[in-house]
Amino acid sequence: MVNILSAQDKVAGFIRKLELYKRRTDVEDISMFSELTMILDQSNEECTFTKEIGDHLSSVISCISKYFPNLENRETNAWVLRPFSVNEESFPDSETQAKVQFLGLREDNTLKHDFEENEISTFWIRTGNEYPLLSEKALRILVPFATTYRCESGFSTMVTLKTKSRNRLMIEHDMRCALCQTKPDIKKIVKNKQYQPSH
Repeated sequence: MVNILSAQDKVAGFIRKLELYKRRTDVEDISMFSELTMILDQSNEECTFTKEIGDHLSSVISCISKYFPNLENRETNAWVLRPFSVNEESFPDSETQAKVQFLGLREDNTLKHDFEENEISTFWIRTGNEYPLLSEKALRILVPFATTYRCESGFSTMVTLKTKSRNRLMIEHDMRCALCQTKPDIKKIVKNKQYQPSH
């Protein structure tokens, strides 16, 4: 299952690959670009544009780093992914309760087995009764969804609702109804409605 931490790891890994490619192009090695190498070999030509490739890789790295600025701070959340292999220094001294709970969790062999058997989010949900502070902190880190599906579906709904024939400025209530996954219980709504006697 993709969570925000695993997505950060994948982006960081991709940036490291680009940095490696950049270092290789600095010494005029383009062997990592197999298609380009094959085309140049077939036409018996030398690559005369390794500097341009390196410049492009540098710009891609800087653009990705602009969109993901906190990749260097990934180790601060390592305790969520590896609670039994990191030490309590992951928590600042001001968070004494979190450190105490973490030390208890780290020494719990039953939970260690549970951690190995379940998905990470399931594990942190299950630890909520015994270690509520840690569970809450971990779930706050894991909950942000790593894709833009909800945003894109909301935008599509808005485009559908805001047509020329229905051009209202305030569409929040309409969007809430359109995006809601809960089906209305019409019988219950009608039953709770107050009858209006005629005059």
